[in-house]
Amino acid sequence: MDIRIFERPVEGTTLEESQVGTLQAQSLRFTENLYGVGSFSMTLSGQENFSNALKHDRLLSFKAENVYLWGIIRGVDDDNAGLGVTVVRTGEDLKGYLKQRICLYPKTGNLEGFDTVKGSTETVMKHYVKNNMVSPSNSSRKVPNLVIGEDLSRGIPNDKYMARFNRVDELLKEVGLAGALGYGINMDITNSNMIFDVIQGVDRVASQSDTPRIILDVNLKTAKNSRYISDMEGYRNVFYTTKSGAKTEAEATTLQYHREEIEPIGITRFETQISVNVDSSVTDITTEMENLAQKEMTNFEKENQFKIELNSNFIYNKDYRLGDFVTIQDRFMEVCEDVQLISVTHEWQGIGYRITGTFGKPRKTSLELVERQIKTQGGK
Repeated sequence: MDIRIFERPVEGTTLEESQVGTLQAQSLRFTENLYGVGSFSMTLSGQENFSNALKHDRLLSFKAENVYLWGIIRGVDDDNAGLGVTVVRTGEDLKGYLKQRICLYPKTGNLEGFDTVKGSTETVMKHYVKNNMVSPSNSSRKVPNLVIGEDLSRGIPNDKYMARFNRVDELLKEVGLAGALGYGINMDITNSNMIFDVIQGVDRVASQSDTPRIILDVNLKTAKNSRYISDMEGYRNVFYTTKSGAKTEAEATTLQYHREEIEPIGITRFETQISVNVDSSVTDITTEMENLAQKEMTNFEKENQFKIELNSNFIYNKDYRLGDFVTIQDRFMEVCEDVQLISVTHEWQGIGYRITGTFGKPRKTSLELVERQIKTQGGK
């Protein structure tokens, strides 16, 4: 593992000029997340060269076979027990910069108090990164050396979003999940830039033939071990949807929508009420409410996940990548599902290396569970 320390990017400087030194770690754990900010934790000896250069906000690059990762130092923990210093550093990947900005709204616009954008899911996501980090109206909010990749109009063709004080990374997760688009920030070594771009997974499931299939199955020895987790606690499939901020009974009319093509009945029916913010400039309120309800439905899905310890039969970043869709079989549970790779955890301990993939949908955080409750009648 090649680990290098860099000063924080500054306009007009190169990465080579910003490099502080190199070092070796005793252990390293790094988790990549498709829909959120990644994290890392590293332990080393205080006698290691340049260990005293591991300061807040400095950048680290981690390079190994088929893996090239970047992180920002956020946490410092030095333990001096008298016999030597144990150095622990924690931090985030480059997407951590997105957590430092909220979405502000323009002073003029069709909808006062919101920054509203229409277009593909990719266009929506890049709009908010541009407005709040790359080319903000207040230059003090600009993140140096951050650029945006070319917009290829990926995701939902006619997407739309209204933002007001949302934290940028949380907004990107919400918008991206609805359009099955992840996002990342990669380092452009040649130009010393950080490039924000969306991640659209490749379909590698067993039922297609356009790309090489990936089937992960312990019995087929394409996975070392497999753990299946399924939770229906927050699952709902029928939504009574009301316009938020309604001032009259007519405006407060509640419309019913359901997830499946056929309306669920009997014990298969799980109901809830949600409130949605409707753009006051639209003329077709019913269609607008339905579009918003469809997006909210993604917050009430079954939380099915597979955690797979991967092995060398299929090589990460060569045969498949973060965001790709694969087929996973669990013979014990008689489960066979086509799922997306949403997280990868790398662990290095000495010369040992372990890689674990999480497939399915991201599980809700405590804050997201509270926000979901607020949007339903139970939160009123």
